[in-house]
Amino acid sequence: MKNNTIEDYKKWVKAKYEEAKTGEFSGFLLKPSPAELKNLCLVLFEKGLNKLDQEILDRFFDLNDKSCKRKQIEYFEVDKLKPISNFLKGKTETTRIVNLDLISVLVDFNPRPYRKFISGNKEELTEVIVINEGLKKEGRVEEEDKKELVIFEKFKKKSISKKIAFTVLPLFVFGSLS
Repeated sequence: MKNNTIEDYKKWVKAKYEEAKTGEFSGFLLKPSPAELKNLCLVLFEKGLNKLDQEILDRFFDLNDKSCKRKQIEYFEVDKLKPISNFLKGKTETTRIVNLDLISVLVDFNPRPYRKFISGNKEELTEVIVINEGLKKEGRVEEEDKKELVIFEKFKKKSISKKIAFTVLPLFVFGSLS
């Protein structure tokens, strides 16, 4: 039984990103500019996050409870997402753990965050990924897709960039580009 390392976490998160580029948020992830990553964070925030994912966003965006968290993300300096963009594009091979944790939320990699990942072992991780992929192939995510479309419609109405919304909407309706 081998313990997971930071190198394992980077490798698995990056592999999940490669898979996610053709998934439901491919419009944001195919060309992951800092602005696209920020918009994806807003979509996921509107969709609703579990406690751990909210903690990851709070830590990355330095969010506080005193004002609207959505507004804080909207006004967040987009250049601070550049290291994540560069990592996903392969321009850099290393990035901070807080960045990897945010990427894991964006691409829905589990187990996350890093502290949870290192507490497992490689054999368990491989089994979890195989089970999750099997469930997806059996179509057990259909109900989630309907919820996401409703959430996306709400985001589209509130979005700063309606052009992005109209570009991504067909991907929700008609599936990925591949």
